[in-house]
Amino acid sequence: MQWSSFVSLALIASKVHGASAFATAPMLRFACSQLVVERLDPKSWLEGIVGGNAFNATMDPKNDISSIATCTSCTFSEDFSNYWTAVLYFRARNGTFKRVPQIGNQFLEQAIGGVTVYYIPPYDGKTNVTAFKQGFRMIVGDPMVRTNLTATSPEARSMSYRCFEKNWGEIDTYPGGGNDTRNLPNYPCPGGIRVNNFFPTCWDGKNLDSPDHKSHVSYPSNGTFESGGPCPSTHPVKIPQVMYETVWNTTEFNDPSLWPTDGSQPFVFSMGDPTGWGHHGDYIFGWKGDALQRAMDNFCHQDCPVLKTQSYEIANKCTKAPVVKEPIDGWLDNLPGNEPVTFAIFRVEKGNSATSNMRFEYIVLLALSACGAIAAPTSPVENVLEISINTGTATEYSPGGNVGTCGKSYPNSALVVALGRTYITGASSADCGRKVTITNGSKVVIATVADLCPQCDSSNIDLSPGAWTALTGKGSTAGRISVTWSVVPNALYKNSNNEGPGDLCKASAELEWGIFKKVFATPSITI
Repeated sequence: MQWSSFVSLALIASKVHGASAFATAPMLRFACSQLVVERLDPKSWLEGIVGGNAFNATMDPKNDISSIATCTSCTFSEDFSNYWTAVLYFRARNGTFKRVPQIGNQFLEQAIGGVTVYYIPPYDGKTNVTAFKQGFRMIVGDPMVRTNLTATSPEARSMSYRCFEKNWGEIDTYPGGGNDTRNLPNYPCPGGIRVNNFFPTCWDGKNLDSPDHKSHVSYPSNGTFESGGPCPSTHPVKIPQVMYETVWNTTEFNDPSLWPTDGSQPFVFSMGDPTGWGHHGDYIFGWKGDALQRAMDNFCHQDCPVLKTQSYEIANKCTKAPVVKEPIDGWLDNLPGNEPVTFAIFRVEKGNSATSNMRFEYIVLLALSACGAIAAPTSPVENVLEISINTGTATEYSPGGNVGTCGKSYPNSALVVALGRTYITGASSADCGRKVTITNGSKVVIATVADLCPQCDSSNIDLSPGAWTALTGKGSTAGRISVTWSVVPNALYKNSNNEGPGDLCKASAELEWGIFKKVFATPSITI
């Protein structure tokens, strides 16, 4: 069983000041091999998923996934939960990308890639926690963050990176301590990079989910979970600390001649994050019956006789065929889903929601083109922009590889949109090639303006089959859906005189486009 070697880990770590509490604390630590790597999550970027094979694009909270799944890639055979994170890519000097392989974690090397999962009660070994219930889900981290906005922000508490020496190196401290960083290391790691995700440990006791998948959970109001920090009154129920460890074998990319010449690091997460600050983890509970509660009540550590286990051989065989068929390995011209590499941060403040041109608070990530060596801004750029929010309907059309009104051809699989005559009159129209954020319920698509929709008024749009499928979760079909959409404002672009909202790149660079990220609660836009 996987715990046979964990004693060695505990003995080694206990010799280090500050690590002994972590090493001797009761915690479930187990491997979940890779189930599938694909863009099936409603988000548009590639992710690596582990756990039960009931994972699908909708994950209806009414379903008990532990009764639907027929296998799990985890070595605790009663755990059909799903755990997933973004995928790491190496970006070469010529701009191409190659997926970084995942490997089994230390003492769990028999796992095929995947994630090491922890469930940790408070370190005192006596404080009880309440296990999650069927339908519970949460997200930690923010995929749109590109810098440490606030030292005490939840994003800063939600992740860490460890740069391993060869053969795992010496265990010098607990995860997140010592020389661990909150961003991707900017130097080659001889033994690869481990990423930790630390989930909140307090629950409101009522909601199994929330619109942002975060508000129903919280970190302790002060102190830390492991030290017994109290939960806030708004989230009074202590839940187990869920922690992920994902190990990326970056060693094949350690040749300095492959790295950027400006001293920056070359790795990029699949949502276009070259910093590491946007790393995040998704969790959906799926343990059988009261199995997790039994494990927490028994403060399982080196083994857990109240749980059933399965061999690595069986766990490694639990896989799913990708639903989205696309190249994800080898050298790629773009990240899967054509996700852009994004860096700078722009903030749009909330204003009067009663007007037709509403102002909302967004974080806007600006993809930078022609930047060469990209450097992070020393601080976020603050500004206020007025964004037109359009509410209407969308139908489907087929670009079919033909040249559209905007002068370019796109395949049906591309994420493109056609706008009415209010916006598009010909190839020289200012909106041609701009980006549009489109939402339908909880799903969002960022599409390129490619064509004229002759029958569309100022509120309605046409979607390519690729955009339609991404937004509806269904294949091509006749019909009409309700959408909310907005065009990226001109103010986010630098003009021919290189004038724009802040010096976010070198003088020769232009701001290519923006992604809008809502950071406050309104019923209007979700991403």
